[in-house]
Formats: sequence, structure tokens, C-alpha cells
Amino acid sequence: MKIAGLQKTTLLDYPGKVAATVFLSGCNLKCPYCHNSELINSKKNIVKERELFSYLKKRQGVLDGVCITGGEPTLQKGIIGFIATIKEMGYLVKLDTNGFDPHTLSILLDHKLLDYCAIDIIILHACWFGKISNYIGSIVFMDIDVYIYYRNNQKRKRTNKNSYRQNNN
Repeated sequence: MKIAGLQKTTLLDYPGKVAATVFLSGCNLKCPYCHNSELINSKKNIVKERELFSYLKKRQGVLDGVCITGGEPTLQKGIIGFIATIKEMGYLVKLDTNGFDPHTLSILLDHKLLDYCAIDIIILHACWFGKISNYIGSIVFMDIDVYIYYRNNQKRKRTNKNSYRQNNN
């Protein structure tokens, strides 16, 4: 796991919970409004997995959960096992994702490894497409927001990025 950062305690990233936030590097998009753009191409591994798990072990009973964000966490090889280990420690897990990997999300949901999933619905304005996408070939879009809501009754978060377009045309 390429852990690019660790916020040891947050009251904001996991609504209603005291949590730690783990920032994973890498992303498949280049959104011009991204607040974590330094993580997009980062190869840095600032925090070692064993250090993170050691910290989480010490904080059991103090922290309620762990928020996993990025970049795009579902791009990481081993993300399912990583999240399973955190769940085995007794933590609630929140995943922040762009939803472009429905296969990984399905596995995480099928195995009940997520307690909260926040999906940024990326609205690709035609003029942004070349700037945003790193994909070669076509991208299949599915309404992941509705899928997760009906599948596991997860909470949904919508972020309207139209304000960026209106202010930057």
C-alpha cells in the first residue's frame, strides 16, 4: 500500500465519528478542482503499513473508525486485504472514492468491509474530458451512487462541481 499521508485524528472526515484518515497515492483522473492533486502521481510511501497498523492498535477504543481516501484508493493493489485488516481490528471503515472501479467496490460491499462510502460523482463537462481522463479507450459510466444506496443503504454525498466551470470559463 502506498500511504502518502496519515491524519492521526479527525472529527471531520468520517461524519459523527472520531477517526484517522489514511491518504493513498495515485488517481486515474486529473480533475482541475482536486483538493489532493499532489497525490495523483505521487510514488511516495510516507507511512509504512506496519507503522499504520501499530498506530491503529494503540488507538483501539479511542478512535471509532478509519477514513481511507486519496487520490483514488481502489487503484491500490491489495486494497481489499488492507481494508479487511482494519475491519478485523474492530474499526469502522469509510471509503472516499470516485467510483470508477465498480468491481472493487462490489467486492468490498459483498464482504461487508465498508461501513460508509462517499462517492464523488464526477460530472465530465465536454471541455474537461481531455484534462480529466487518464484512460485510454472508452470509459464505462454506471450510476454507482444509486447502486450503492440501494445495495447497502449507504449514505450518499453529492458534490456539485458546476461552480468551478462557471467561475473558470
